[in-house]
Amino acid sequence: MNEQYIMAQIHDSILKGRFQTTCWQTDSGKKCQPGVSELIKQSLQRKMSAPLISSDALDRAMDDSLDKFISGEYNVPDLVTRAKYTSQAREMLKEKAGASASLNKGKFILASIAGEYHRHGMDIVSGLLKGIGFNTIELGLGVPGPEIVRCVKENKPDFLGISGSTFSTIPLIQDLTHQLVQTGCRDNVTLVLGGYLALTESPESLGVDYCCHNITETIDLLKDLANSTDYVVLN
Repeated sequence: MNEQYIMAQIHDSILKGRFQTTCWQTDSGKKCQPGVSELIKQSLQRKMSAPLISSDALDRAMDDSLDKFISGEYNVPDLVTRAKYTSQAREMLKEKAGASASLNKGKFILASIAGEYHRHGMDIVSGLLKGIGFNTIELGLGVPGPEIVRCVKENKPDFLGISGSTFSTIPLIQDLTHQLVQTGCRDNVTLVLGGYLALTESPESLGVDYCCHNITETIDLLKDLANSTDYVVLN
């Protein structure tokens, strides 16, 4: 198998939802189809370029998976599964190649503001971020504004994603954006708001850069953000 064939196989295995090698019995004997895990191992044994595998196989597979979701061919569980497999493949590349740093599309902090404890949407977005190739830091649910600001100051992310769904948290989100300005962090981070408030409020009123009303808008934005940055090495 040449390198292009292996990368095509990685791409196809992700789209088919096959992470582990699949074997079956035929009249002529046992046959096996390698999954993503085995194909990544083969690529590393051949000393193939990790950035090349990431861009030509994993990024392309994730782009196609997102397109299939938008077209209706995939449902949410289908998409989340493909994102999970793509993320696991990226981790394998990093681990097996013995890299001391990860290749990614930028650093993304994800949290819901204090008083918000809706996990489902956050879990979906977190999985998509990792599948697309972002270095993702998950702060969790109901995080106080000062803790989010502290994490932004320490980690210097490219993006900060906040989830807000209740009107009572609007002042907390506005206060968070104000704290980011006061600490000198605001100009260096792109703020993204998801949740019900993204449907009812404008970005300007909350001091954020983008409001994602639904999963399709979130996907479109994440793709745009990923395509706006080149691969960089982050320690």
